Amino acid sequence: HKRLHQKKIFLQVSSLADAQKNISETLEVIAQVAEKRNDFEFHFLGSGSEIELHRQHASRLGLLNQTVFFHGFVSDEEKRNWYEKCICHVLFSNFEGFSVATADAIYYGRPVIITRCGGPEDFVNESNGILIEPKNVQQLVDAMLYMLDNFEKYKPEELRNYGTQIFSSSAIGSKHHQLYQSVLNAQPS
Repeated sequence: HKRLHQKKIFLQVSSLADAQKNISETLEVIAQVAEKRNDFEFHFLGSGSEIELHRQHASRLGLLNQTVFFHGFVSDEEKRNWYEKCICHVLFSNFEGFSVATADAIYYGRPVIITRCGGPEDFVNESNGILIEPKNVQQLVDAMLYMLDNFEKYKPEELRNYGTQIFSSSAIGSKHHQLYQSVLNAQPS
């Protein structure tokens, strides 16, 4: 039984290092979306030395503990609960490797919004999320607005199946093996 007027939840699971994760611009985007909509919350799970600066920034924007919530480090079980509660996982990163959080979101049946920033574009496509350009604030605003109205188009079961195929330990193991082989084969003898 859903609470009346329950807010839709955007989630970000990551360190809060601004140089990589671009939290400061994410907060600016949330402020823009909040000017248009009041039916959502944005929850950050993760810690880092900059968390207080982000809290202050969110406070200056009038978002802290109303639209934006910082939870710090949480257990794996809590993390899983948040993935299950959210409508979408968001990462506005300047750069990423593989992005385990993005993979986890898909594995838990949730669509993602992430930047074309290195690794994630290998496995994120229109069936499981939205790829945007790093630092493109307008694209993130548009993607979040789209997700608020269209998240139900992404079928959790299909996302989970895809996530399982890609992120099962055997799939990751064989990918690592292929990578190591290619690196070893590329070494001049």
